[in-house]
Amino acid sequence: MLNACTQFSKLQIHDKAYLDDQKIEESYQKANGLQAKGENGEDIIVKKETLRLLHDIRQRLEKTSGQTFEYAIVDSDSHAHLLMSHDKKEYVTFSMQFLDKHGSDPDILAAVVAHDLAHIADKDTGDAQDNRETGFFVARQVISAALSVVGTPIAGYAASAAMSGAEQAAIAQEEDKVNPVGMQWLLDSGYTPCGYIKLKQYSDENESLGSPLKFMGSHPGESSRAQMAQDQIAANPKIVCPALPPSQDATPTKAGSVATPPVDQLPREAEQRAATP
Repeated sequence: MLNACTQFSKLQIHDKAYLDDQKIEESYQKANGLQAKGENGEDIIVKKETLRLLHDIRQRLEKTSGQTFEYAIVDSDSHAHLLMSHDKKEYVTFSMQFLDKHGSDPDILAAVVAHDLAHIADKDTGDAQDNRETGFFVARQVISAALSVVGTPIAGYAASAAMSGAEQAAIAQEEDKVNPVGMQWLLDSGYTPCGYIKLKQYSDENESLGSPLKFMGSHPGESSRAQMAQDQIAANPKIVCPALPPSQDATPTKAGSVATPPVDQLPREAEQRAATP
């Protein structure tokens, strides 16, 4: 049981820092970066360009959504972004690795914040997600152990797999619920949905290249959000996404631009999850 507990996602975080709002504002006014000390002593630095974007994104999205939140940063190879609850506050949290790659892209940062705010509004907070993960974990262990005793080890394994499927279904249902809310808040705040398409492409590139950056595709519902973004762009010709960096599978079009593969030609997330042990 204790060994299995290491599967809990947030136990894979090496260090974390909850950013102080006053220091964020002071650094923003001075056009400086922000340095924070992690709980385990690590120096966590937010570059000034990233800090400026995060500050402005929060102002606009809090006004649109009516939700309040704080920012946190984690050192983790297994997360892109996540929600954490701390001292009765909700934190939209980015990994240092994610900000190193995307910290200067307002499309991506705003897309992440809008989506996570939709989770907060639906009471699917950091604590709620932890409780769900723990509940399914305990249920898997209890049912699997019981069936292994009265039945066979194979029966116990099958029951555990069924519970894992139920957990994925619950997560997918929540994602389907909050995806359109986050998308609407993003648009109402004056941002484009281009960030969701960019994230999907980066995730696919890392997967095809066997990249160790697993956090790039760690948040569920990525394909659905990318498809929603493409639908919004198709319905509104005024939305123009910047050309994405060329990838090994990208098809050159005009000079300086790249055609992004349609989302429906990419493997479905549900199929990927089902194929994952």
